[in-house]
Amino acid sequence: MKNIQNENVVDRIIRFLVAAGTAIAALYSHGAARNLWIVVVAIALISSLSGFSLFYWLIGIKTLRERK
Repeated sequence: MKNIQNENVVDRIIRFLVAAGTAIAALYSHGAARNLWIVVVAIALISSLSGFSLFYWLIGIKTLRERK
């Protein structure tokens, strides 16, 4: 199976840092706000670890350079 990635390393690091910062915000939130932060953390963390962004795929962009 082909590995589909559309994020470069810098993009993945930024998403991981956003996930970490958002996780800290989730610790200090309550109720519906906490649930929203947890969803944002999950999306950013999965995206940073896999290298695939569904949003990038939907709009048709890649930040990852193709190797020749």
